[in-house]
This record gives sequence, C-alpha cells and structure tokens, in this order.
Amino acid sequence: MKKFALFLTSSLLSSLLCADVVGMGIGGGAWNHNESGWIRKDGNEIDVEEDLHFSSQNNGYIWVYVEHPLPLFPNVKITGTRLSNDGEGPVSKTVKYGDLIINANGYEKSSFKLNQLDTVLYYEVLDSGVNLDIGINVKYIDGSAEIAAYDPTASHILKKESKDFTLTVPMLYADARLPIPMTNLELGLTANAISYDSSDFYDTKIYLNYDIAVGTGLEIGYRYEKIKIDDIDDIFSDLEIKGVYAGVYFRF
Repeated sequence: MKKFALFLTSSLLSSLLCADVVGMGIGGGAWNHNESGWIRKDGNEIDVEEDLHFSSQNNGYIWVYVEHPLPLFPNVKITGTRLSNDGEGPVSKTVKYGDLIINANGYEKSSFKLNQLDTVLYYEVLDSGVNLDIGINVKYIDGSAEIAAYDPTASHILKKESKDFTLTVPMLYADARLPIPMTNLELGLTANAISYDSSDFYDTKIYLNYDIAVGTGLEIGYRYEKIKIDDIDDIFSDLEIKGVYAGVYFRF
C-alpha cells in the first residue's frame, strides 16, 4: 500500500513538472456508512448484518486533484477512503469461514477493513452549463476480514480465522456537475463502474456543493458502493456499502 501510494505521488509530481498548473483542489470529510450482503471463504455465505452484526460506522476520506492546460495529458484526482466495521453477537446458524466453524447459537466477534485508494485520470469534455469529466479510475483495495468464535463471559477468543486481500480494479469514470443559477450551489453525480468475470464493482455518489467563499465550500452527498467478488484470493462477496457523507473543500 505504501509503495503504491508513493508511486501515485511521484506520478502526480511528474504531471506538475510537465505542465503549468491552472487548478488544484483538496478536500475531505466523514462518511456514515453501513454494509449489507454477504462474504464467503471456503464455507457458507455469511450475512454481515444478521450473522456478523455490523451496524453504521463513521470513517474518513480525503481527496486532491490537479488540472492543467495540456490537452493530451489527463488531469489527476486521488481519493483515499478508510472503511472499517466490526460486530459481535450470537449466530442463529452454523457459520463456516475457512477452518473456523461456529455452531448455531454460538457467539462471534468479527472485524472488517476495506480501505481504498482511487487514482482518476480524466479529461474535461464539457465546460458550459453542465460540466462533464470522463476518464479511467484505478481503484486499489486493501482489505481484510476476520471472524472469531468468542466467549463473551470471559472476553476470550476461542478460535479465529482471518484473510487479507488486495485488489487493483480499473473502472470507467464520469463526473457531471450542474451549477444552480443565482445560487452558490452545484449539483453533481459521480459514477465509477466495471463488470468482468462475474465480478462487479460500482462506486457512485450524488452530491451538493455550497461555496461559502472564494475557493472554500461544503459538500454533502450520498455514496453507494457495490463490491461483488467472484473467487479473488479465495474470497467471494456480494456487498453493498452506502450512506450519507459530508465534508469541506478548498480550491486554488
């Protein structure tokens, strides 16, 4: 993950050296998200809400972009999103995850991580009325899922099974923005998507920007992700991650 981030930073700096920068922005905030769906590893489908007792969590995100006037070179935007969840509670069915088996009416304790680094190379194709950017997003996912048989009376883990995995997913990218006349508001829609080999990845959001002052503003929106994995690093999943987010931005 660190080597990948260093590579992206070096690429961004190289772009800055190759062109006069005419636009930069940085922003960040918090995403209140919840997960639904299931995961599987050498066993049965495990529902993250019913079996693992996941609930809403707040995690942070940050982004930065650079735009320049050279038409043959794409603009660059990098977004980092931290995603994690955990839960514990009784299981109503037998849960098998790798070598771990928790019988019905047993007790589980689990944790889940799905940190993401999105590198978008894009071109501005419309800049009149509706603003439209299109390009390619390379999404890097650093994930882990751990489930344990747990004794809550003794606060003791009896046995656990964990799986770390990484994914690099190229996705089509589009971002459309519509300024609302006679206001400081801008309505936007972002979509990232790809489907291949029975795996599906979607990352979309609808948002509203409000410019407080020149170069400074607030953003609120709703983000939806679907991560359907078909046997990648022995992991299968069909997950939906969704919820509202809010943040600030600075444009130079």
